[in-house]
Amino acid sequence: MSSTASSAAEARVLGDLARAGQRLAENAPPLTAEQVDRVVAILRMSDDAERKNIA
Repeated sequence: MSSTASSAAEARVLGDLARAGQRLAENAPPLTAEQVDRVVAILRMSDDAERKNIA
């Protein structure tokens, strides 16, 4: 498989996952404050790790 075909396949899979996540989220209850805090902490750790890799 060429890198272009591989990229296209990856984009399709990511799109399918995004649509599936949206369908699941439609009827989901809202996040609690604790869940929001955990998500924010994970995103901050990810951002910090990304910055360290760039530097």
